[in-house]
Amino acid sequence: MLIDSQEQTLFDALTEQNINLPAPDWPKLGEGVWGCVYDLGDGTLLKTIRKQGGLGSGQSKWARERHVLEKLSSLPIKGFDIPEFLGAGELSLGATAWSAPLQGWIRMSHLGAKTLHREQSVRGGRQQLGEEIGACLAHCHSLQIPDDSSLLTLKNPLLRTLDELDARLGRPDEIRLIHSLRSEIERQCQDIEPVLTHGDIHTENICRRDSGELGLFDWAECGMGPRETDLKHFELFPDLRDAVVLGYQIASGTKINWDLYYLAATVNALTGMALHAGGTIRDEQRVRGLVDHCARQAGITL
Repeated sequence: MLIDSQEQTLFDALTEQNINLPAPDWPKLGEGVWGCVYDLGDGTLLKTIRKQGGLGSGQSKWARERHVLEKLSSLPIKGFDIPEFLGAGELSLGATAWSAPLQGWIRMSHLGAKTLHREQSVRGGRQQLGEEIGACLAHCHSLQIPDDSSLLTLKNPLLRTLDELDARLGRPDEIRLIHSLRSEIERQCQDIEPVLTHGDIHTENICRRDSGELGLFDWAECGMGPRETDLKHFELFPDLRDAVVLGYQIASGTKINWDLYYLAATVNALTGMALHAGGTIRDEQRVRGLVDHCARQAGITL
C-alpha cells in the first residue's frame, strides 16, 4: 500500500474545499516548529500552520498572520517588500505519516529570493548589510495606520509572549522574572507611541530579491509595540546589531531606547530557554547565560 506524500494529502484536502492549486510535486522551501512553506511553482507559496508547535497556539499564529498580510495589502508599507496575500483557510487535517495535525493554510506571493542567512555570514559585507536592514526597518516602522484599522487592536508582542511564557514555565525564579519583565515593559511603554512590529526579525526571515530589495516574511508574531521589539534577535550578533541600530537611527532620526531593547532581548532569551527545555545541559546553560546577561543589562535583578 502506497502512502500519499504530504503535498498530495494537502492538495487533496484543499481540493475538497474548492481551492484550486497547481498539482504537486511542490518543493519545500522551509520548515519550522509551526509548519512548512511550499513553492507551488506558479509564483506563489503555500504556508501550513500546525495546531501545536512552540509557544502559543497554531490558531493564534494563523489568524494573526492572515490578518496582518490581508490588511497590509491595502497600506503603503515602506522599506521591506512583503508577500501579497492571496487567500487563507482552516484545515481539518489530523496527524498523518508526514505531519502533525494542521490548523490552517495561507497562500501568498513568492518574493523570489533566498534568505539573508548566508549573506550575513559574509564578514566583509556585514556592516553594509546591517545598515541596510536597519534603514528598511525604520521605514517599515514609519507606516501610518488609519485610526479605524483593526491592526491597532494587535497586542504588544512582548507582553503576549510573556503571557505564553507564564503558561509554559513554572520555576519560582522564572515566574519572578516574567512578572518583573511585564511590570517594567508596561512602565516603559506608557510614554511611547507603538508601531507595527514584525516581532520575529532575523536573517532567516529576510530575503534579498532578484531586483536587490529586501523582502520580509513570516508575520505570525506581529503586534503593536515598541520599535525595539524588532531588534531583539540581533543580541546574538553584536557587530550586526550595532550596524542595524546605526542604519535605523540614521534613517529614522530616532535613538534606540537601550533599556527597552534589553527588556525585549530578555523576553527573547527566555523564550529560547523555554523552547530548549529538555535539551543538552550545555545548551540549557548557554541559553540561561543569555537570559542572565540580558536581564542584567535591562537592570533587572535575578
